[in-house]
Amino acid sequence: MSNGKFQNNEERSNYLDSQLNELAKHQEAELLIDFDQAIDEYEKEKTPYSIIFNGKTFLVPREMPFDFATFFFRYCYKKEKGSTRMEVPEDKILRFIELMFGKSMLQSLESGTKRVNMDLVFQKLALPILEKWGYDLQDNEEAKKKIQMIKK
Repeated sequence: MSNGKFQNNEERSNYLDSQLNELAKHQEAELLIDFDQAIDEYEKEKTPYSIIFNGKTFLVPREMPFDFATFFFRYCYKKEKGSTRMEVPEDKILRFIELMFGKSMLQSLESGTKRVNMDLVFQKLALPILEKWGYDLQDNEEAKKKIQMIKK
């Protein structure tokens, strides 16, 4: 190629092929969504909450984890007559705690040196974390009564 002109068709064809390959690479990059990379970037921005219990630190994600969300909305989150309440079925309480705080936190609650009652776990841990995740159920008197009834 001299002065912007091609000497022959082969040079023109090679140039067009290289430009087409570059264009294809750019289009592929625009169509690619690297969800792994997005999750990594998101995790770096979201420092977990820390809970100290029985001398151990337990981490709770800044955002509601997917497995907890599916459990919570399937079994615990109730909407009736324009109000929202939380109702944890008795047979799901341990799973609720495990999904929200982790297996090691559940084990520590069950066998730790400091014994706590379920009301304290819900009022001081679960409800404040749910509020941080965007679900303020603490002011709902029905939810508080239901939690009391479940524990009896």
